[in-house]
Amino acid sequence: MVQVTLFLFFFPLYYCKERSP
Repeated sequence: MVQVTLFLFFFPLYYCKERSP
């Protein structure tokens, strides 16, 4: 379950980073 928690925590950060110009 730890991997799932890390994924849910980092995914939004990565997503915003990729969308930023």
